[in-house]
Amino acid sequence: MKWITRYITSLLPLSFIGGGILLSEWVFKTLECTTNGKEFSPCFALDFNVTSVLVIGMYWFTYLLPVVWFISIPWFVYVIICHVEYILKQRPRT
Repeated sequence: MKWITRYITSLLPLSFIGGGILLSEWVFKTLECTTNGKEFSPCFALDFNVTSVLVIGMYWFTYLLPVVWFISIPWFVYVIICHVEYILKQRPRT
């Protein structure tokens, strides 16, 4: 596996959850959706109720963000360390 693939794979969970949060907040503002305190009011896009998708993106993904953060970042650091070790093994010894 190429190193760039390993780097991207290690950051994929974090970028998926973070991108989901940003996308759901953008859709919420763009469609001018509203909330009633803790509940989302029904919000429609082309006759499709997107409220459940917004709840997943804005509420549940927010709780998953710290979990994914503590998975992706150590994994990314581990890939960096492995890459440095690989580069050091490839160097000729003098």
